[in-house]
Amino acid sequence: RKDGINVDRAKDGYLQLAAWATAVRAGHVPPDGAFVTFWRLLVKYPELLAWERLWNESLNDTYRDMYALAHSIAPNKGIGWHIWHNNSFSPFYRAEQDYAELSKYSDFLKVVIYSFCGGERLAQEQCHVAPGKSETAANVAADAAGTRHDDGRVGRKRGSGGLGALPAIDL
Repeated sequence: RKDGINVDRAKDGYLQLAAWATAVRAGHVPPDGAFVTFWRLLVKYPELLAWERLWNESLNDTYRDMYALAHSIAPNKGIGWHIWHNNSFSPFYRAEQDYAELSKYSDFLKVVIYSFCGGERLAQEQCHVAPGKSETAANVAADAAGTRHDDGRVGRKRGSGGLGALPAIDL
């Protein structure tokens, strides 16, 4: 509340968002489409994004406190953060990872990058978000990730190891 978030509206927004997700997963396509309806919820309930920002700022506060404490105990030892694999395939998560901001309280970042999980997960997401269009979306995502088999199946190809976690990035 100190950040000006109306908790009741945030709750109402999340209930609407949950109802939207349930309907879309069940195959109901809203008249304006799934994404437009989703965006409309964000516009109608800006508290949804405010709540998301609150969560991220709380995480960054924790990182700042841990950084200060670690350096007060052992100033010459580095401390850094694992950037989740979501960063590889979610533009929403990636937008929340501000490396310039993180560099103010990090000695390094361990950014996890995968070459194959994004396409598969994006294809799965598209099956839920755009029923009826999922075959095309799944194939586009699988082609981009290199995970579509010659017979048209989508999924990780046997023997494709991906990049996994890369070494940490010194800041």
